[in-house]
Amino acid sequence: MKYQKGFTLVEVLVVAALMGFMSLVLIRNFGQSRLDLNEAANIVLADVRAMQTKVISGAQYASLIRCGYGIERNSTTTYRLYAGPTPSNNNTNCTSYDRNYNSSGAIGSRDVQIELKNLKDSTRLEFKTTFNDIYFEPIEPKVYINSSFVLTNPAERITIGIIGQACNATNCKSICV
Repeated sequence: MKYQKGFTLVEVLVVAALMGFMSLVLIRNFGQSRLDLNEAANIVLADVRAMQTKVISGAQYASLIRCGYGIERNSTTTYRLYAGPTPSNNNTNCTSYDRNYNSSGAIGSRDVQIELKNLKDSTRLEFKTTFNDIYFEPIEPKVYINSSFVLTNPAERITIGIIGQACNATNCKSICV
């Protein structure tokens, strides 16, 4: 019998198909994890800007003038957009209200949840740090961090990262307000 050296066509095709499939899976996972982090940070940033825009434009919510609009962290993967209470006596005096999210109390003094949102891809991404309520109030306009307006306060940082990994330049994004 005469033996021939080499691979059969079937063996070559099987190896090529396996390598192609593995390469596709690796490339897809590598590119998507970075894209989802950027996209999640951009969505949260857009929501912060939307709350600012509502205040600057004097937008009403549920046909009522509001003392302001805010954003608060609800859990490691969710956050709440909310409208502040209605001003007392239908004027613009909102100084007596707490600017952190509060859904209890008299009807006019309650904050109203606009939307409870999940982070994009909340199975892989989370808020890495707790952040204080961020509240935007019209007239001047002012930004309240944890119901406090002080010009010397440092910026509030919202950090989003991959679950189970420590933050570094590639797997976390921060938004400063």
